[in-house]
Amino acid sequence: MIWPPFGCWLGMSSTDHVVGFHAQQAVEKAIKAVLVSRELEIPLTHDIGYLVRLCADVATPPEDVAGARWLTPWAGGWRYDTEDSPIDRAAAVSVAQSALAWCESLIPVG
Repeated sequence: MIWPPFGCWLGMSSTDHVVGFHAQQAVEKAIKAVLVSRELEIPLTHDIGYLVRLCADVATPPEDVAGARWLTPWAGGWRYDTEDSPIDRAAAVSVAQSALAWCESLIPVG
């Protein structure tokens, strides 16, 4: 099930920091869920590029998820005023939805 709330980020007045953080977290957690389902150890990292590399031998993510390293700075840099860049909300929502769909396709729910 794709989470409908993602679409609401496109028109919300939430800051880019909030949108970026939640999109990054969705992608990160989806990748980590796939790794756990394959009984791999989960590293303490927010680095999406690194997590994607860990998936290489067990489950290849979709191209947009594999290329989502650009979301990594949104993992928490904004908490310390280190991330002032605007985010492409449509791209962030799209990759978050893609990551969740990929995860759900690999892990039986229920």
